[in-house]
Amino acid sequence: MRGLRVYPQVTYDKPYAIIKYQRKRVHVQRLIYQILEKPDYEFSLYQQCPTLLCVNPRHWIVERKYSFAQVPVVVTKAEIDESQIPVFDGSWTVDDVAEIIEIALEETSPKSFEALMSFPDLADAPHEMVRSVLIGKNLERLT
Repeated sequence: MRGLRVYPQVTYDKPYAIIKYQRKRVHVQRLIYQILEKPDYEFSLYQQCPTLLCVNPRHWIVERKYSFAQVPVVVTKAEIDESQIPVFDGSWTVDDVAEIIEIALEETSPKSFEALMSFPDLADAPHEMVRSVLIGKNLERLT
């Protein structure tokens, strides 16, 4: 490749391999991700493995700088197909409870059963069903 140096520089304050690519100094990890994935969004890279100067893209976590929640989305009423919107009839299934527990565990870190049940979507869920799902997921500490 034209403009690609053979030996990367190493910065000592942060251990990243830096090369000169198309007349710019770039991080090798970032360049590899951009070439492989061609992202159309801003992102940050976080290293997972303890090996310094690792350039394996599977050893890096990619995080979008701006989540979709921060970008306003305008939906007109004409775009909404009301027949596709699920209607909750108040009857809980084990799959419903398990899915909402997964969401609650991802968004919060409950330390007790009461903290888990304070999650808004679980407020009306049957307590015994929630306990049985927690036991099935090996989360007895929350029961």
